[in-house]
Amino acid sequence: MRAALYARFSTERQSEASIADQFRVCERIAEREGFTVVNRFHDAAISGGTTQRPGYLDLLAAARRRDFEVIVAEDSSRLWRELSEQWRALKELQDLGVHVVGNGIDTRREESKILLAVTGAMAEAYRDEISRRTRRGQEGRALAGQSTGGRAYGYIAAADSPSGRIEIDDTQSAVVRRIFELYSDGVSPRNIAARLNAKGYLHPARDGSAQSGGQMASG
Repeated sequence: MRAALYARFSTERQSEASIADQFRVCERIAEREGFTVVNRFHDAAISGGTTQRPGYLDLLAAARRRDFEVIVAEDSSRLWRELSEQWRALKELQDLGVHVVGNGIDTRREESKILLAVTGAMAEAYRDEISRRTRRGQEGRALAGQSTGGRAYGYIAAADSPSGRIEIDDTQSAVVRRIFELYSDGVSPRNIAARLNAKGYLHPARDGSAQSGGQMASG
């Protein structure tokens, strides 16, 4: 049987090597089952709780083209951490004649639905628990006056400041004040952005502190 391998990890804190490690496990499974690997798909730093994963969507598109007969993943949680999408995708793959095989999962077997029901529920519960812990940690950091993540123009991130707390960036704060002044004078956001672009100011996503060589988004 022709097989496609799929690997995924969820956060930027995990190592890129995780993809290679998972593919190595998948290759062993494919070899054990006598599959011929014809393609590989992966998603890095994307939650399995969303369907908006480029690699996952490409995998499904290839399955619809019948490029392979089986998907090999380390385990079902790499493919799904959301039950409704798990069952929807499995039904579609079943209609396409595509099986899913991995550690603790093999849709070629009758008992697979029971196992998937259990492992799928556990994967979703784990994702919910991670979200709860993340919110708890962010709340604690916010109450302590520390950064909860992301960048805001006009401020120095806690990780970059000597005090370990968010601080005002004197240079960027002058730009922020100017933005408010222009807006209060009736200048539209698009025109404000155009003026900032003309002066070469960078927004936080492009640069955390510089003001030259980039552009503010205009809308």
